[in-house]
Amino acid sequence: MAISNILPRKIMKNRTRQQSMAERHDYDQKEEKTDGGELVSSYMCSPETAAEEFEISKKLYAQLTGRSQSEKHDIIMYRIIQSFKPDEISPEEAHKIGCELAMKFTGGQHQFVVATHTDKRHIHTHIEFNSTNLNCDAKFQNVKNSAFILRRMNDELCRAHGLSVIENPKKKAKSQKEMAAAQYGISHKKQLQQTIDKVLPECNHYEEFLAKMRAEGYEVVDGKNPGFRLPGWDRPARVNRLGGDYTKTALRARITSQRGRLAAGKTAPKRTGRKVNLLIDIQAKLAAGKGAERLTAAARKRAGAFPAAGERKNAALAAAVSSQRAGRHLRAARPKAAGDRGPSGAGDLVAALPGERRLGIAHRAWRVLF
Repeated sequence: MAISNILPRKIMKNRTRQQSMAERHDYDQKEEKTDGGELVSSYMCSPETAAEEFEISKKLYAQLTGRSQSEKHDIIMYRIIQSFKPDEISPEEAHKIGCELAMKFTGGQHQFVVATHTDKRHIHTHIEFNSTNLNCDAKFQNVKNSAFILRRMNDELCRAHGLSVIENPKKKAKSQKEMAAAQYGISHKKQLQQTIDKVLPECNHYEEFLAKMRAEGYEVVDGKNPGFRLPGWDRPARVNRLGGDYTKTALRARITSQRGRLAAGKTAPKRTGRKVNLLIDIQAKLAAGKGAERLTAAARKRAGAFPAAGERKNAALAAAVSSQRAGRHLRAARPKAAGDRGPSGAGDLVAALPGERRLGIAHRAWRVLF
């Protein structure tokens, strides 16, 4: 029985692409792991110079295709690990099956190095194959079901060699995060995050928060980037490494403004200001006699400042009648000169106009007043 998995290789931190490949090949080919180097094989390259040959193919690929990728996204190699059940297979046969699996999976289109390790109780084989093909014009496409295809090929080879096979494998394997949690437990950072989120809502100020963290069993190292350490931890876990919501500034802000609630992904509640009742305010201004002249006609209409249509008509007629009376009064009070037959004064002018015009003038005068 053998278990297999595939892992994309990227450029290592503070290493060039060739250095990254060389270090991985050197580890795989260690003599103390490969029976003095006897369990190392290769295809279309030499094990000793595999990194240099892989690098040449990548430079040719860039020249031929004009394509390039950033270090963050560039897959330089793929590693396959094939692990066998203890005491079920010999190192030589395991190495042979590893070479067969590498050839079958790559289709003979990619350079690869096979190294079988015997330093553990379970024999396992490392296969490193070049992501660039032999023609230097394409790269290996690691599709979603590559791991499933690899497992099926691995099972077929195991059956052909008379080895046991896992008949009903789990449909979905654990993620790397799940496997690490199962092996090592929850990480220190995650544990610290959970404790902070539990303690912070109960705190009214930062010093109280530190006191509660001490009560939870943490050693507190305060400073620009506070650290917290539980017994058994090698070093304090710094809050600036937990994310933007856990820096010292963010913690103070969460205590002050939101009382410990996590700000990420939450919007501040909308503040509802005083709702102004326009009708009441306008009526109050009209009653006080202040600023009424600045009110718009629409606002006055909504507030009931305009009288009804019938009332407007009556008011206009009353104004016209008053104007006529004023005109007659002026004519009676002012002695006419000889031959003076025209109207005199504002009252005469209004009275001399036809009825429709007098009504219009009275209406405009009423609007000016209001």
